[in-house]
Order: sequence, then C-alpha cells, then structure tokens
Amino acid sequence: MKLASIVARAALAVSLALQAFSEQLTARIALQLPLKSHRGQNLLLFKDGVEKASNGEIKVEIYDSAQLYKDKEVPAAVGGAPTLISGSEQYLAYQRGTVDIGMTGVSGVKSRKLWEVMDTITVTNHADIEFIVVANTDWWNGLTDAQRQIISDAARKAEIDVRDRVSQIEADAYAAAEAHGMTIHHPTAEEIELWKAAAAPVYDSSLEKAGDLGRQLIDAARAF
Repeated sequence: MKLASIVARAALAVSLALQAFSEQLTARIALQLPLKSHRGQNLLLFKDGVEKASNGEIKVEIYDSAQLYKDKEVPAAVGGAPTLISGSEQYLAYQRGTVDIGMTGVSGVKSRKLWEVMDTITVTNHADIEFIVVANTDWWNGLTDAQRQIISDAARKAEIDVRDRVSQIEADAYAAAEAHGMTIHHPTAEEIELWKAAAAPVYDSSLEKAGDLGRQLIDAARAF
C-alpha cells in the first residue's frame, strides 16, 4: 500500500522582487503550489488588489509550482531516503514510483488529483508553517508611501481571506479525496509518540543551532 504523509498546511515561502520598467513596477512572486490551489487563488486575490488599487502602476507576476520546502531531516530520522521533488513533478514521482511516500498539504491532494496515483492519506498534522513575504530592504524603502500602503493593504486582505476559509478548504479536500476512493488514516496516540521519539534527534540538532530563542520556540511548540 502506498502512503501519503500529509502536512495540515503546506510549507510555503514567497519571495518578492521588484524592478522599474518604464513607469511600472513589477512584483515577481514564487509559489510552491499550482495557481488552482487555495494559496494560488489567495495570491491571485493579492495580485488583483494591488493592480487595481495602483491603477496598473504595480504589476504582479506569479511563478507557481516552485520547489521551496526542503526539509529532509525527519524522513531520514525514521529510516527513509528523502528525495526533493518539485511541486509540479509530484504527481509523476508517485506515478513512476520515484518515491513511495509524499509529504504535502491536503489541499495539494485535491488540486493535483493525487488520488489518481496514491490511495491513502495519513493525517499527521505535524507542521503548521506560515508562508511569508520576503522583500529586499533597499527596494521596499525605495517605494513611495502610497505604493507600500497599496501592497500592505492587499496582503492583509489576502491573509484574512485565506485564514477565514482554510478550515473549510481542508475539509473539502479531505472529502474530495474520500469521494475519489482514498483512505484517510488518523494515527493513534501511540503512533504519534513513536514519531516524536524518532524525530527527537532533529529537535536536538535544531536546538544546537538556534540558541536560547530557538529553545523557547521549541518548548512552546511542545507545550501546545
């Protein structure tokens, strides 16, 4: 039986780079998921808000299916041979048997129709990773106050929209997976403890690099 290990919310990092083109600014955004995913639709909402509010002065370009999440430590800790696969190649990797187990967000199962190549979802909920916007300081400071306000307002609107809908988005994705014949497995408390024990060396390694602040964050996560 093939198994898909699903993160409750996929990791997503967004990088912004702007350059002047005549009188127009262009914001280029890298997105791990396809545009038809809920995060892709969320960025389209941001794009529409920025371009309308700026009357076309700021153009937004979105480059989807980028490979941004690169964690390999946990799969290795449980005896796996981790392989980095870009989002756009995930379906083919399962279909061809390049990998046997995948880690992705449940919304990605729906948007990529992974039920055609995988038959089981294990609901691990082991990561809740926020996507961020990273902008060059010199670029950001070079914008006018009005331009910064337009981008900030559109980003806030997009953030509120996806947060209000994410629970329903994930519930719909699980329902779609079941409707297409996938089995949804919820690990027992004992199984979760085994995973935690296996991942302990990863935590220890992270603590060595993160210092006091990192320890506070991990302690808070463990107590949650």
